[in-house]
Formats: sequence, C-alpha cells, structure tokens
Amino acid sequence: MSSDGVPDCVSESTQWERVGGTWLRIVRYASRPVAGDSAPPSDAAGPGLAVLVPGLGLPRYVLPLARHLATCGVEAVVLDALAWRGRRPRAVPTIAGLSELTATWLHGQRERPIVVVGHSTGSQVALEAVLRVQRTRPALALVMGGPTFTPEQR
Repeated sequence: MSSDGVPDCVSESTQWERVGGTWLRIVRYASRPVAGDSAPPSDAAGPGLAVLVPGLGLPRYVLPLARHLATCGVEAVVLDALAWRGRRPRAVPTIAGLSELTATWLHGQRERPIVVVGHSTGSQVALEAVLRVQRTRPALALVMGGPTFTPEQR
C-alpha cells in the first residue's frame, strides 16, 4: 500500500476535464496488475463504471469507497464539481447547476453500464442527472445514499 492509502493494485489519477464551459475535476481509480500478476490492464478491468457524486462537493469521504471498488475490478470515478481551479469557470453551486454538469459529463462517456452513486446532496444531483440522460443511456443505474429531501418530497 502506498503512503497515501491507495493499494498497490489500484491506479489513481486526477484530471481536469472541460465540460461545456465548466471545468470538472475527476479522480479516477482502476485496478492494475501487480508485478507477477496476470490480471488484465485497467481498461479491461470490467465493463462498467461507478460514478460517485459526493454531497456538498466534499469528495474526500467517498475516496475510500472508490478505492475499494477498484480493488474489486470496477473502474470508479469521483466527480469533484466544486473544486477550485483559479479563475477558470466552475459549476454553478446549485442542485440544478451540478446535475446539469453531471448529466453532460455522463452523456459524453463511452457506451457501457454506468452506476451513479450519490450521497446526501449528491443524491439529489445524481437523481436529476440520471433523469436528464436516462433516455440516451439505457444501461444506467442510480444509488441514492442518504438523500436530503424534505419530508414532503420523500
């Protein structure tokens, strides 16, 4: 295990993608072969993708889940829509703004099964994003952990 807590069998990368006119920070975890292992390369680790949408734009607490999914052979991506990028445009910090950004990013992914996992306010973002792309992405699933809806909306 590395000093940052990432298991040796997991690769971690952080990148910035321009989605529409907004910058989106993406933290990606995938399995990788360990020396002497005959495991497939990370691109072939599995057919699906897990997309984690944290609540309140705080991705730190979902990183352990993303790492664990990668140890199981699932590629996992954490969307950090509110990350600071200097003067570059970032997402509008509303449910509607974040879900629009997430939906646009999802729409641009290659065809494969995708599970969108939202936590807390990220559940609301994930729900709205999935509703926006469900007709064009048939292999799509949603997991909502601890949604923050008002009691009247539950």
